Amino acid sequence: MSPQFHWLPEYAIGNPEIDAQHRMLFDLANRIFRIMDPRQDFKELKATLQSLFEYMHVHFDAEEELMREWGYPDIDYHRNLHELIRRDMNSLVEGVYDLHRLKGELNVLMTQWVLVHIRDEDSKLGSFHRSHTQTKGM
Repeated sequence: MSPQFHWLPEYAIGNPEIDAQHRMLFDLANRIFRIMDPRQDFKELKATLQSLFEYMHVHFDAEEELMREWGYPDIDYHRNLHELIRRDMNSLVEGVYDLHRLKGELNVLMTQWVLVHIRDEDSKLGSFHRSHTQTKGM
């Protein structure tokens, strides 16, 4: 089975730690989709989903710390987006009992979060940092 989510170089924000975390999130999401087979142990699937959820918290904390360090002006908006994602993931992790429903909801959530959030919102952070660094360097 080919990966559901593909890392592209344009997703990088220019911070090695955050970019590595983003790639790890892609890997975890893809691992979940690989084991999402009715013959697989549902407990294993739920445990992997829990790992994704826990890693997401680590990543959001690191990203928010970086936003503070860089003086990112849209930090409050971005933090609110993180809270919405945390809430949705928490609902999914706690309320999952049906594999078909889980697959559909997780696909929507991961597409919105992994692809759209990283591509659209996190890229703004990278653009801000690049322009701020170039301005200081001049």
